[in-house]
Amino acid sequence: DRGDVWLCGNNVATMSAPELLALHRRDVGMIFQSYNLIATLNVLQNVSLPLLASGVQEHERRERTEVLLDRFRIAHLALRYPSQLSGGQQQRVAVARALITNPNILVADEPTGNLDSQSAEIVLQQLLDLNRNDKKTILLVTHDPTYLAYANRILHMKDGLIVHIEEKNAEKNIVRVNTIVKNNDNVNQFGSSPFDIERKGEPSFEELSRVASVTQFLRYSTKENEPMLRHRMTRVLSEVVLEKLSRK
Repeated sequence: DRGDVWLCGNNVATMSAPELLALHRRDVGMIFQSYNLIATLNVLQNVSLPLLASGVQEHERRERTEVLLDRFRIAHLALRYPSQLSGGQQQRVAVARALITNPNILVADEPTGNLDSQSAEIVLQQLLDLNRNDKKTILLVTHDPTYLAYANRILHMKDGLIVHIEEKNAEKNIVRVNTIVKNNDNVNQFGSSPFDIERKGEPSFEELSRVASVTQFLRYSTKENEPMLRHRMTRVLSEVVLEKLSRK
């Protein structure tokens, strides 16, 4: 209701609609949980679309797009359509699209919410690389506490209000996470995580039933119905039971 929002030296509250549009096109890249790729366009066309809206010539659009596709290891998928890609591949396409205008800020809304743990790890490593090496500011929203190690600054929110701000050294945390399985021959080129540790033997029925019991308790004890939050809680607890994630 009051105050100012400054973005890249501009007071957003006083900008006109055309100025806001130009700022969004130039300085802000969006990464969505559901990817939001256009089904009738191939990968090359999806990524280059923001440049088309900005009036960039075709040869330059293609050159800039191919550089990003190569960087994210999806150049071989350039002519495929979203329906022909896995969830992790689609999200890498979405990240490339968000970067095509070389924005200063990336806003990521639950970018790993629809991904398996390995694909999520790849995307998060890419975002970390963009922050460290490309000096991009990344604002990431997540309900998953396992990904907080990637952040330098964490704003805990409840009912739309900031309740706690936590300053961290993300680089130190990530180094510790990555060295857990540093001797694993199967570690991929994007880094590793505790999720890569394989358990010997299957968990017992009793162990798995504890996970179900806790999530059922959460379901009936919370005032609001939050199926996505319960789903993530179930996944986190399951990873603990499978010894892929430490209890801490």
